[in-house]
Amino acid sequence: MKIAWLFNTTAVSWTSFIPLLGVTNFALVNGAVLWVVSNTAQEIQVFGPGEEDGVPEEEEDPLPVEEEDPLPEEEEDPLPEEEEDPLPVAGIDCETQIGEGVPEFFSRYFRCVQIELDGDSVRITSDNLPPHPSFYYGEGHPLFEAFDTSRGAEYRANPNVIGGTGFVLRIPVAPVEAGITVDATTVNAATGDATDYPFGTAGAALNGVALFNPLARPGDDIEDEKFSFDSYEGHPQQTGNYHYHAVSPGPLEVLQSLGFTTSTVPGAADIELYGIMCDGTVVMGQVELDGAAVAAGLDLQGGHRHDLVDDDGVVLLTNRYHVHIAAEIGIEPRGLTPEAQFYQACVVS
Repeated sequence: MKIAWLFNTTAVSWTSFIPLLGVTNFALVNGAVLWVVSNTAQEIQVFGPGEEDGVPEEEEDPLPVEEEDPLPEEEEDPLPEEEEDPLPVAGIDCETQIGEGVPEFFSRYFRCVQIELDGDSVRITSDNLPPHPSFYYGEGHPLFEAFDTSRGAEYRANPNVIGGTGFVLRIPVAPVEAGITVDATTVNAATGDATDYPFGTAGAALNGVALFNPLARPGDDIEDEKFSFDSYEGHPQQTGNYHYHAVSPGPLEVLQSLGFTTSTVPGAADIELYGIMCDGTVVMGQVELDGAAVAAGLDLQGGHRHDLVDDDGVVLLTNRYHVHIAAEIGIEPRGLTPEAQFYQACVVS
């Protein structure tokens, strides 16, 4: 007996066609036609399309269509807020950020600070960590150095340690005169005068170190206190606030790194700019900003007024009061930071 399957057909078409082939024994199974052809009768073989000898042609399973994974939509990374790259200072390990619109005097000479234009003020922010060696960093610190006693037997370190007491100065862009007279009544080395700069931080050096006024704490004399200055002419007070009262190689190292001077020895530099006081008074050395000699006629704290111009003749500050301090304390003009506050505002925090 032979059994055959017909595929891909329906009962409607085959029930009318199979009897014509002499096949009477057939049935529908699951929608296909199954029939039996007797061995005794004339053998009729009917095969489905493409079949031979009753063996259905193997149909290859259709290859699945490879569906490409949908490409994810490319999301653009949000653009980070643009930050100005820190300005490098050759040989000095510190970071500097200068904001938009800051007057050129500050952006050109100051480093190791963050400076921004804040309304009608220039805001200077500093961590007040000197970027140079000091005994007062303490042993084990990378910038520690031994206290230099070769300067004389009277030199001795104080017991304080640099504590990183930062500060913020707000210096007026256009300072207003306080209306004082700089004479023996206002420059007298006496504490407590209404015209004095405040105790503590009263200015900023070019390297971000605090500038103090020229007065020692009550009961002390600055001429004695100077013997505790380290090799950069600075020292910390009890809370760790490191500062300068006088000239220092530290700010001159900034000028050297920027190409303004080849020497960092106070009194021998091509340009001697040390910093600025909180009211806007500029602190300079024994030459003008363009390297010219200082004219006669200084007041008792080494000050006078005129345009501050660079060596290209560009006016950076107009008719600005500034003081010239000498290389050593006690040399005229005064070798100390100014005592009398020439302009009105002094905002320190």
